[in-house]
Amino acid sequence: TVEDLRGSVEAYTYKDYILGLLFYKFLSDKEYELLSKEFKLSDEEIKEITEKDKDIVKYCEDNLGFFIEPKYFYRTWVNDIDSFTEGDLITALNAYERHIPNKSKHVFGGVFATISRNLTSLAPSPNERTKSLRKLLIALRNIPTINTEYDVLGYVYEYLISQFSAGAGKKGGEFFTPAEVSTVISRIIDHNLKDKDAIS
Repeated sequence: TVEDLRGSVEAYTYKDYILGLLFYKFLSDKEYELLSKEFKLSDEEIKEITEKDKDIVKYCEDNLGFFIEPKYFYRTWVNDIDSFTEGDLITALNAYERHIPNKSKHVFGGVFATISRNLTSLAPSPNERTKSLRKLLIALRNIPTINTEYDVLGYVYEYLISQFSAGAGKKGGEFFTPAEVSTVISRIIDHNLKDKDAIS
């Protein structure tokens, strides 16, 4: 459970690590899919790709809006979890930021800033932070992020916000409207406006 994983980290803050790593998984899985399907590359060939492969890097930047070196893929870390360190995450996030073209910076730029800034709050020492990150990577590994019939990231985000909508010691429920309530409100509005030509 989240309680077991987060240790002494505040639940409200810990959701940022979950969301951040899950989104990183989504991005790296998206790129893996592109390389394996569009470039028809095997896993071994994908592993050999580096920043020096300019054509592939540019293709990813142009078509995905970013490039992640395969050695920093989420799946790579999980497959060799005992070798993963906090330093790998920091290096990967810095490299990711370098490979966002200007036209995509408003979408993909700075999305991992919260993780980068607050890593030290995860645990007091680098070794402990590495252990916590490894546990989190393993815990999230089976969550599907691509080729799904529903918005996994959206559902996870909504769940975490609803569970951890506490900040500064207050419930903060006024900042979160459950999807069920939003759906009912939408249906009421739709019913009342269905025969009207204009809204006033």
